[in-house]
Amino acid sequence: MRMKSASKPRMKVLRKDEKQPTLLNFFKKISGDYFTTHKQSSLPAQRQEDLSMSQFLEVDLVEGDDPLNESDLKPKEGIEFNCISDQITSISEPGALEALMNKIYSPDHNVQQINMDKQLVAVASESEEEEKEDTISKSTTKTKSKKKPICPKYKIIESSLFAVDAFRFGDISFVEHYFLTHFHADHYIGLRKKFKHKIYLSQITALLVQQFIGVAEEQLQVVHVNVPFFIDDVKITPLDANHCPGALLFLFQFPDGRNVLHTGDFRANDEMVQLLEGWSIKLDLVYLDTTYLSSKRRMPSQGESIEFLLQHVQKYLEENIGEKFLIVVGAYLIGKEKVWMSIVKRFNFKVYLEKERLKAFKAVCSCSAEHLDVYKRFVTENIEEADVRVVNMVQLSYPNLKEFLRDNQDNFNTLLGVVASGWENQKYASGRISLLHVQYSEHSSYGELETFISRTNPKNIISTVPVRMNAAITHDIPKDWTSNNVIANKKVSQRKLTKTNK
Repeated sequence: MRMKSASKPRMKVLRKDEKQPTLLNFFKKISGDYFTTHKQSSLPAQRQEDLSMSQFLEVDLVEGDDPLNESDLKPKEGIEFNCISDQITSISEPGALEALMNKIYSPDHNVQQINMDKQLVAVASESEEEEKEDTISKSTTKTKSKKKPICPKYKIIESSLFAVDAFRFGDISFVEHYFLTHFHADHYIGLRKKFKHKIYLSQITALLVQQFIGVAEEQLQVVHVNVPFFIDDVKITPLDANHCPGALLFLFQFPDGRNVLHTGDFRANDEMVQLLEGWSIKLDLVYLDTTYLSSKRRMPSQGESIEFLLQHVQKYLEENIGEKFLIVVGAYLIGKEKVWMSIVKRFNFKVYLEKERLKAFKAVCSCSAEHLDVYKRFVTENIEEADVRVVNMVQLSYPNLKEFLRDNQDNFNTLLGVVASGWENQKYASGRISLLHVQYSEHSSYGELETFISRTNPKNIISTVPVRMNAAITHDIPKDWTSNNVIANKKVSQRKLTKTNK
């Protein structure tokens, strides 16, 4: 028997010159060279080439439960396909992968930052395995230990004992102090509840680490935005990263005069640059989030994206006056709250968050008056009274919405799906099932990166974004971005940075 196939598989294709891996829809290998698509799959397959569906498969996919015949699915000869899900075998329980993916952060579909290896899957059963270790006596039988992955240089602050977002590399021998920039899985991957070193992180991230990973409170050293602290005579100042709630940049000021900035994941804005300028900080080195390091990849500011979103939600509502509607918004476990919060605040709608997302949002509310106000006024735990539902990003596809509407036709006549990502092109397709694609990101655009570097003028830059799933290789920084090449005198594509959207 086969799983239902999506009637219109979607593909996201990025050109090779954008230096990003192609993200296709989700496929499952069934036999030989034949593939079928999942309606709700967790692990993306990828290919580093320009492809169209016609180049990849000659296929007429239909919904049904009958076995596939050879004539139903014929791949073209000479095209190989790498299905990452074939590599993941640790979780076999139905729905377990989907549950795991709810906690996995995929930055704007940028699969290169999520290393989909067995370490990632092992997180799901980690607590159970550690409990077993406490009860099982030591055995004299020798077992082969797994080879520890080598920590890449960009995870270690140069000439220091500090590591940033380097938990997947275990106990690094020469590192004494660990920093976590934010609670996204590609940054906390490898962090276990029995981690024995002190971790420096924000209050929000600390709460999430305690609740979802189980790290003891005494191992967490909470730090605060714009409040410096010292470790071994090194002055360290956290800054707001304008990313997900609780995300931080770290500024390291060494006794020898070196100034090093680690951006984690961030969306550059005017406030963070003004702080550095006001403190007269001359940066020697920046560890830079280069998710959108392509001059061809432009995007609007967050404010412009939100305005586009609200205008088209208004249009959808006007097109469906008197209809029973539901708005479905894609988001991460933590992140993209600005998207659905802007909708519920503008239109005074009730919003429903499923159990794990609500748990994470409550943690944010305990540290943020703005989020707490949204929780009190707009969040409902009664799913039937919600006008808006927030779901996992991977669930937002036309086939999924079509199936949902069919199963809930007594409750809704029409649906609006909102897909917000930096990889999207802004567009709106109306109908009984409407789809609104919003080019919205919580990473810096190329123009914002260029302007941020122009104004901070660092001597050197190191990218922190791996290339093609290889953690040891990161993006090449444009040669004219360092102070030795005088980018300050170069005409940049976006001179001004936007202010933080409140």
